[in-house]
Amino acid sequence: MIAMICEAPTVFISNHPEQLTPCMEALVSLMFPLQPIFVYITVLPQSLLDLLQAPTPFVYGVQRCHLEDIELDQHVCGFIS
Repeated sequence: MIAMICEAPTVFISNHPEQLTPCMEALVSLMFPLQPIFVYITVLPQSLLDLLQAPTPFVYGVQRCHLEDIELDQHVCGFIS
């Protein structure tokens, strides 16, 4: 959650995509009353994996099966469940 508050690029990776949305929604709701200023996509489709290279703050959920297609920059925080 600190990475999200500091607007660091953050990626949640899971074997179970149905768990990404509730987990990420819970963390965003814990940020209340802060107004997050980042791109927020709970399950990033494989066709949009290029967004992981964006220079802007973001919070994305990604399925573990796409890991071989992903090259995360060193500045991106990743959380795996």
